[in-house]
Amino acid sequence: GPIPVIIRYGVGDKDGSEKAKLVLEIDEAMVGIGDSALKFVYHDGNAFKYISNDKLEISDPDSNGIITYTFTNINSINDPIIKGLHLIPQSDHVPSNGIDITAKMFVSDSGIDFTQKATKTIKVEIIDRADVFEIQFDSALNTVVSAEDVASDTSKGITLIETSSGT
Repeated sequence: GPIPVIIRYGVGDKDGSEKAKLVLEIDEAMVGIGDSALKFVYHDGNAFKYISNDKLEISDPDSNGIITYTFTNINSINDPIIKGLHLIPQSDHVPSNGIDITAKMFVSDSGIDFTQKATKTIKVEIIDRADVFEIQFDSALNTVVSAEDVASDTSKGITLIETSSGT
């Protein structure tokens, strides 16, 4: 399932004029391409939701192979999307050293362009687990001693690996 990415921030906005922008930078080798590429979602307290295009812009890789995920139009303090942010890693690829994310917080005030105020590297570790697959037996399990007996008898169960003449 989605992996939480914990980011908390506040820009100290006292008059409501300051705006925040969060930029996450990830190496394209960790992102992937197409439908199987890494994605960000958020949990709103009830369910996971995709992030709308007016809140998240995804760049093409730059000359260093870095893809940026820019979260705009977010609250100046702990926006619900950022507070509930989760990552869905690319399908069928588990990076051995995890995913390094460089998080940068930018702040602007009325009439002033966004300037970077903070940066932090986050490492997301991913545990490789095999996909679950279903096994169904043709014979009724109540007529044999155990499920192991059925599975080990190739005439009744399944064969995952079989050798022939010791090879």
